[in-house]
Amino acid sequence: MPAKRKAAPKGKAPPKRSKKSKDEEISESEEDDVELDSEEEEVGDEDEEVVQSAPRSSSNSNRPKRAASFAKAEAKASIEKGHFGLSWHDANDTLLVLDSQDIKPSTKFAAFDMDSTLIEPKSGAKFPKSRGDWSWLLDEVPKKLKELHSQGFKVIIFTNQAGIEKGHQAVGDIKGKILDMCKEVGIPMQAFVATATDVNRKPNTTMFNIAQEKFNGGTKYDLKSSIFVGDAAGRAKGWKSDRKADFSCADRAFAFNIGVDFKTPEEFFLKESPAPFEWDSIDPKKLLDSLPKDVKDPDAKDVVGTGQELVIMVGRPASGKSTFTKRFFVPAGYVHVNQDTLKTKDKCVKAAREAVASGKSVVVDNTNPSDSVRGEFLAIAKSAGIPARCFSFTLDVDVSHHLNFYREKLTNGAVRRIPDIGYNMFKKNFKEPAVEEGFAEVRKIPFVPHFENDQQRELFLQRTG
Repeated sequence: MPAKRKAAPKGKAPPKRSKKSKDEEISESEEDDVELDSEEEEVGDEDEEVVQSAPRSSSNSNRPKRAASFAKAEAKASIEKGHFGLSWHDANDTLLVLDSQDIKPSTKFAAFDMDSTLIEPKSGAKFPKSRGDWSWLLDEVPKKLKELHSQGFKVIIFTNQAGIEKGHQAVGDIKGKILDMCKEVGIPMQAFVATATDVNRKPNTTMFNIAQEKFNGGTKYDLKSSIFVGDAAGRAKGWKSDRKADFSCADRAFAFNIGVDFKTPEEFFLKESPAPFEWDSIDPKKLLDSLPKDVKDPDAKDVVGTGQELVIMVGRPASGKSTFTKRFFVPAGYVHVNQDTLKTKDKCVKAAREAVASGKSVVVDNTNPSDSVRGEFLAIAKSAGIPARCFSFTLDVDVSHHLNFYREKLTNGAVRRIPDIGYNMFKKNFKEPAVEEGFAEVRKIPFVPHFENDQQRELFLQRTG
């Protein structure tokens, strides 16, 4: 049985994990424009919850791209059940759920992040080494969980564990650990484990939505009577003596997006006063309110050309290029050339050349940051004697990051978000497009949100960190 820690004395709380590292800078030798395919991208560690149960391979060749291969393979080998009739289920390919018939529907819940909120490594290591390498973060934790259960709260764990997808941890360790936690505290807890860097992951509300719709017996939660507790709260270095910065603000954003009260472990278990914090991302409501009222949605007749032409899009990942392309140019019969689909720049150049030779107009829907990359396509237009136009998407990088998350939610995970390396690469190679390159026109496209319904607007208004 894991040993329990004593409550941290005032002024000296358990050590926090360091702020997550940024993506490595792109090599100076990198010159080509690169579009990152959502299924092939290499995603950096975002979780401070990642468990280092298995050594990293020096090669990515054996690393699975989806967590399903981990979860399902282990599920076939052994389905472990715990006390209270608890058993694990696959809610979808990358979301694991622990539930039991003994857990009754409730109108209120008390939900928690797991690592550095309820438990910490018993070994003192940064990451737990095995299923049994854990202890309660504070003596108050199991006492409070029991109290909440006796008061009729459904006790739930919502945890990001992308290390499963990346091959850094065994899914059995996470499953077994949570069962052991339930056994030791003496109450049945539901648990939702996001095993990949996808739409299931906090601060997205997917885990909560599934908990509400499929795992509460049709009873609707009273959000005003419920709470979420987590350590990813956006607190800066030194928010408390000798404490490091929180690695993100994802837990606070998760609570905001759900619409429930939020507290840190120190506030909830130790009754400490709230510490200052900063959000990791833009305020989407303020963004919408700040947009100029006189900026209107463009009309197709002002966008589409009257004869054969070649159009080149320029902009950061998730800046609206593909949405604009599919809204205006594809319906007008332009051949859509996109590196996410064709995989390489050379194939894009080849497809554009063949389409132009057959008399069709072309739209090149890539990031196209440099004049050298754009020049290869401009040469095709010049050789064919047709005009080339450029549409440059000028939105701020923070807005682009927000749209990156919004697109993933909007497609229910069909389009996975681009990692920071894609933004770093664009910044490194970017040169402002100019008529002097050979364009007949360079048109700047400001950010004008287009929502087809209220649900899309609500998704846009969710915090991303």
